[in-house]
Amino acid sequence: CSMHTYRETVYLGDCQKTLEKVKAMIKGLKPAWNGRKYDRLHHNCCHFSEELAKALGVGPIPVWVHHLADVGEKLDKKMKDVIHK
Repeated sequence: CSMHTYRETVYLGDCQKTLEKVKAMIKGLKPAWNGRKYDRLHHNCCHFSEELAKALGVGPIPVWVHHLADVGEKLDKKMKDVIHK
């Protein structure tokens, strides 16, 4: 993707699941992660990575990976709260 630059590989731990279980897990995640539901702040690739890591039973992704999206999400929520008061 031309909008992103690869930074580094982050070791999250060893997955103790079989290939078949991982495939089934990814298939189970598909409905919640199709392109139509993508949102830059609320439902993005960082959120997917976090959910996948959790499902795989490995460590969480580092905070710095999704920090900008988290800040944007909080600002968006506050802005909506102010507008809808």
